[in-house]
This record gives sequence, structure tokens and C-alpha cells, in this order.
Amino acid sequence: MSTRQKILVFMFFLLVFSFSFFAVAYAAFENVMTTTVRAQGMGDAFCSISDEPASILINPAGITKLKRMSLGSSYSNLFFGLVNDLVYNSLISFSTPIQIENEKTKNAIGALWSLLGSNKYSENIFAFSYAHQIFESLSVGGTLKILFWNSARTLSFNSEEEGPLSNTSISLDAGLIYKPDEAISFGLTLGNLNQPNIVSSSSKIEDHLPLEIRTGGSFSLEKLLISFDFINKYYTYQERTESTVCVGAEQDLAPLFKVPLSVRGGVNFPFLNGTNLSFGGSYKNLENDFPFQIDYAMIISLFQANLFTHRFSFTTSFAPVQEALKEEMRKREEELKRLEEEKKKLEEKKKEIKEKAGEAIKLEERTDGLGIIIDADIIFSEQTSVLSSEGFSILDRALEMANLYPENKIRVEGHTDSTGSWAANMKLSLERAQAVANYLVSKGIDKSRISSRGYGADKPVDSNDTETGRKQNRRIEIIILKW
Repeated sequence: MSTRQKILVFMFFLLVFSFSFFAVAYAAFENVMTTTVRAQGMGDAFCSISDEPASILINPAGITKLKRMSLGSSYSNLFFGLVNDLVYNSLISFSTPIQIENEKTKNAIGALWSLLGSNKYSENIFAFSYAHQIFESLSVGGTLKILFWNSARTLSFNSEEEGPLSNTSISLDAGLIYKPDEAISFGLTLGNLNQPNIVSSSSKIEDHLPLEIRTGGSFSLEKLLISFDFINKYYTYQERTESTVCVGAEQDLAPLFKVPLSVRGGVNFPFLNGTNLSFGGSYKNLENDFPFQIDYAMIISLFQANLFTHRFSFTTSFAPVQEALKEEMRKREEELKRLEEEKKKLEEKKKEIKEKAGEAIKLEERTDGLGIIIDADIIFSEQTSVLSSEGFSILDRALEMANLYPENKIRVEGHTDSTGSWAANMKLSLERAQAVANYLVSKGIDKSRISSRGYGADKPVDSNDTETGRKQNRRIEIIILKW
């Protein structure tokens, strides 16, 4: 599908949605229903996106888009220009994908607590959501909300003092997101399906939350995201409706300026309450083991120019325990596989070096490391510590072997037979070990890695009673240590 066709499809569905439902005062709880700061920075046009843990109050179906467990918090100082009171909104949200046995589609759960508070009044929302991906392009979700408010003592119209007022009620939401294309998405939410009564339980009158029908669409072009929402509120018990149109856009700046920032803006048109402008941005750090996102939004009321709102949020994500264990197991398996491949290559290289050296070198696996055993009669002139011309080429093979273990320490040992005095043999064995060590250092081995020792005839490997045994005892051992 071409870009032009995508735009035409998007506009067609958007018109169908808007004319199908277009018809929408703020009662209690309505000011805190839109809770994600990113959405607020886009003028609340978020119904078809809703890919953050706090967006379950906008469209619960959106959390199926989340691939990791997410935790978010936000704080808002509402109506900054308000005199003699402080109105604030704080929120904690959580969502995580879940795997249902024998089911390949995505499922997710979410929870949220939101508090709208002031000096004498507070509203609490406890929300619990479940979302299910029916098809790859279609997800549905539902939210159960527990709504609680209370106020301080009040003075009634007949000057009688009334006790603190409060109310607890339950509300239900349902939503879906349809994504026919990677660049296009549509959303539908039915809020407050049961239209609960939110008036104090001690009151004889009733006031119900409106049935809210929210439709929306979004379209992405490269890294630019444009979204539209239509919010229609039906106050059944008051026999009136209110409508709001929301338009928003978001631009990812990372491809343009190589910085992990996004900027956004939006316009909100409540038909009976004037226009609201919003601006915002995000900073994302997704490259390490602790990914996080910081969002900011500013909402300006053109209806009451002295009132504006700042909102901040922090969101992070991490792998669920089951996913983390799987990831850890996968990493271990990859590491074991890598080590096995390295070991195989190492053995092949050792075999190749051994074949080049012929009978002059023997390899021996020892408890303290890998031993390279060299016949001293081949690499040294008789009864001296002077390397022969053939000795240089053989030590070059030993050097290749040592270079296979660039981090390991190396110990060079000199050994002789029992012919001659003990002191002479000790001196010759040490001088030969030092000569080999010096040659390896001259070829690039770090001096701090290598040491040399002379043992004379103290550590024979064969009997000194025969010429064959004495020849076996005259040797140089280069040990590549394990530690």
C-alpha cells in the first residue's frame, strides 16, 4: 500500500468514526481520566495509541503493545494560577505482558492508582485492566475502576454544619485498537458503561458519570505521528451531551539531531469550555539495562488564561521474572556455545602448531596449566645456555602457543640430567630458563607475565641410569598457567 493510499484509508475511517458518534462540564473524576503525560502533551489525542501503562484509562487495549513490564509515575500541579488552594494529581501505574499456556496471542494486565487532591477535597481512582490480542491487527481490553472521593466538613444553605462527605462507586470501561497497517491505527473506547452515581451516599439526589464514547485514529509518516480523537459524553440522567475534538502531533528528533528526544503539541476543543493548548516532550534512555523515559507536558487554558498546568512523568521498563530467567538462560547457552567454539578453534590451532614443530615439542595438560616440553639438546649447544639456530624456530612455535592465551601468566623451567655437580646443574638449568624467557620477551611477550626457574636434576621424568632417560630429563618446560 502506497503512502497516498494509507492517508486516504486513514481519513476515510476517521470521518466514519467522527460522524458516527459526534455529539460530548466536568463532573467529579472527569479531570483525572486522561492520565498519561504523553497524551496530555498531544492534546489528549491518544485513543488509538495508548501504549503506556498509565493509558489504561484512555484505552485499555493499548497495553498489548508493550513488550516488557513497565512502571510509571507522574505528578501534576493543576491550575497553577489558582489562588488560596493547591490542586495536584499524582499517579502510579503498572503493566506487564503475560503468557497464557498454549496461547500464542499477546495478553497484558495493568493497574493504576490516581489521586486528585486539594486542601479540602480528594478523588482516588484504582483501576485494573486486562487486554487481549485477538488478531495481529486487533486488540481488545477492559478496565474495572474503583472511584472514591471525600470532602471536608461543609456548611449547608440553612447554616447547619454537615459531616465529611464521601462516595465509593465502581465503573467499567471497554476498548479496542485496530491496526490495519504499520503506519495506521484506530481506537474505540466506551467509558463508564454502567454510569455510576457519584453523589455522596447520604444525599437524596443523584449525579452519574456520563457514558463516554471516544474514537480516534493516528497516522505515522517516518518519525512524525499525527493523531485525532473525538470524545462524546452522554449525560443520560441530565439528558445532555458534550463533545470534544482533540488533535495532536509528535516528532521523534533522534533521526534528525542524533539525540533521544521527542517533541509534541496538541489542541483540545471542548465545545462548551473553550480551547486548551498543550506542548510537551520526552527524553528516552533505552540503551542500557535500566531503560527509562521522562515526559513533560504543559496545558494552557485559553478559556481562563491565568490557569495553566505542568505535568511530569517517569516511566521505566524491565523484563518480567520469567522473561528475565529465559533471557539469562539464553545468554548462558550463547556463552557456552561461544566457549565451545573457542575451545574447538584453540585445539585446532594447537594441533597445527604442534605439527609445525614436529617431535621437538610435546604438549601436556597439567593441573596448573598447559605444559610445552622442549628437548634441551635441540635448542641449546651442548652444556651451554646459548640458543642454537634451530632453537629459535622451535621457540617461535612455542611463542605461537603462548599467544593463544594472551592473559595467562607463563613460567619457564629449566631441567638437566644428573651428570655433573648439583651446583653446576642448577646454574645451567636457570641460565637456560632465563635465555628462553628473554627470547619470548624479545618477541613481544609482556615481561610482567613471564618468570623463570632452574631445577637442575631435582625433577627428573625418567631414570638417569640410561642415556635415553638422561636425554628425557634434559628439557625446557614452558607452562602457560591457568591462574
